[in-house]
Amino acid sequence: MRRLVLLALLLILAGCGGQSATPSQEAVAPTDHSAAAPPKLVTITNQTTVWTCPTCGMNYDGPGECEMKDGTLVQMNVSYVCPTGGEALPGVGLCPTHKVEARVDKTPVAAPDSTG
Repeated sequence: MRRLVLLALLLILAGCGGQSATPSQEAVAPTDHSAAAPPKLVTITNQTTVWTCPTCGMNYDGPGECEMKDGTLVQMNVSYVCPTGGEALPGVGLCPTHKVEARVDKTPVAAPDSTG
């Protein structure tokens, strides 16, 4: 778990302008962004969907633009897998069977077919 926290901090520092995590940036439930509120930065813990900046890799709770104006966020499905046994896990942390950190896999959500 300690390695995951260090990795997250390194990604934040190396990513969009070296921002540091604050309590308001902890994992939050997806919010309704129809009122033009900007998406909030999240730390992946057990989400099944996040929106990721394609440039810096920072994760957000909804669609919009990266805080550092690096680009439009891409919707991603998130899954947690035991790297040893391959079984699905509910979130980050140790696999209860193999006692190794869960692997976090993010895959882009397919864009709607615009060919009509």
